[in-house]
Amino acid sequence: MRQCILGAGWRDLQDQQLQLAQFALQREDEEPWAKRMAAWNKDFEPYYKHVSNFKRDSLNALNKLLNPVLPETTLKNLFPANKGNDAETPGKL
Repeated sequence: MRQCILGAGWRDLQDQQLQLAQFALQREDEEPWAKRMAAWNKDFEPYYKHVSNFKRDSLNALNKLLNPVLPETTLKNLFPANKGNDAETPGKL
């Protein structure tokens, strides 16, 4: 059912991704990524060695948390148009 709604590529956020997203939301937008990574490495695991990997993972976690994916075609499949366009004629799933 979940694959039908969200697509086969959807994966739930793991605990580490949620923690990373929460961490990223608490940082200032102007803070350099290297400084953010150093702060993360000080208090959390896994430890990042490359700023580019830390930035990628942070942005992916934030995007997945704040912008859940529901493709337009999925919405059309879930809520098809009624034939009579009224409450008396529900669409079939």
